[in-house]
Amino acid sequence: MQKASSRATLLALPLLAAVALVAAGCGGGNKALTTTKATTTKSAAKASSKSYALTATLSSAQAAPKARDAAAGAGTFSATITLKGKTGTLAWHLRFTHLSGPATAAHVHLGRPGTAGPIAIPLCAPCKANSHGSFTGPIGGNLRLLHALLGGAAYVNVHTRLNPQGEIRGQIKASPTSRSAGGTGGTTTSSGY
Repeated sequence: MQKASSRATLLALPLLAAVALVAAGCGGGNKALTTTKATTTKSAAKASSKSYALTATLSSAQAAPKARDAAAGAGTFSATITLKGKTGTLAWHLRFTHLSGPATAAHVHLGRPGTAGPIAIPLCAPCKANSHGSFTGPIGGNLRLLHALLGGAAYVNVHTRLNPQGEIRGQIKASPTSRSAGGTGGTTTSSGY
């Protein structure tokens, strides 16, 4: 009998706690709860708004696997990544010269120097020798991507028909800049000059 009484008491405790919350006004004030949640979320996003400058010097010597007939290929990549909560915007500029043919695409890949890795952010396809654009998406919410971009484990790769796995490549280096607002969405835009 004592076992049944203890079990009934354990089952009644959550119900009593819920009744107490409603009586105190915490459960019935949905509007106040929502406002607090929105304010907290907005404050957290504002507090985490940060910007970083990203740069890379691209060459055929860094390509992995080794590029064919591309010894003279070279380029530069510069970008600003602005994080606001889980969202981030990568505003980028890519220049290159002396490729074996037209650039079919360019991407940011995950990978340490000398190793090929998966595509993380599309930049342009096809690409002009002086291209720029932006990518907005869940950069801040993807810790693997964010750590790679900021920690030297990401690279820019420009692909050609002769070298579809990449003709020139440059490891990304990051440095913090001033705080600023971030974007929202999940799109890539690009254009050439």
